[in-house]
Amino acid sequence: MAPEVSECDLVYTFFHPLLRDERDVDLISMVRPKESTLPTNQQQKSGQIGGQVKLSLHYKNGALVIMVMHVKDLIPPTDGGPPDPYVKLYLLPDPDKATKRKTKVARKTLNPTYNEMLIYNIQLPSVKKRILQITVWNSESLKENSFMGSVNVPLENINLAMETVDWYRLGPFLKVA
Repeated sequence: MAPEVSECDLVYTFFHPLLRDERDVDLISMVRPKESTLPTNQQQKSGQIGGQVKLSLHYKNGALVIMVMHVKDLIPPTDGGPPDPYVKLYLLPDPDKATKRKTKVARKTLNPTYNEMLIYNIQLPSVKKRILQITVWNSESLKENSFMGSVNVPLENINLAMETVDWYRLGPFLKVA
């Protein structure tokens, strides 16, 4: 077929049913994703990544409890329309992606409110050795989800015995050594 048909996003998405956000972050090798899976929108190319995410963190009844409260001041996508953002979390290192958690998608907003509680049933000594990776993505129905920002939060630096509520500034994707 002609390249304009065989290489179009709709045909690619339909005939290549990969889990789009599963390949965005290569957590197995803990390195930055391959060039082909890095965000390709103009926002990422120009370095315009912005926004903050508000989280509540604490350890209670044998579990790490994270409430994803709000995201604010996201940079709009290059197509000009408002994004459909969602938040994805991992506890690194996580070679099997067993700690992946996601919020629901908030429709057409740069300042979504989630108020979703995500729970990890992990012992406290193990939690203190982990890094919470938070990424924000724009959900795209007919093409690959686009990266909007991330932040890594070392849990060893947080007093999880009491609830900690804080805003975390989003930036470019950071690899974990």
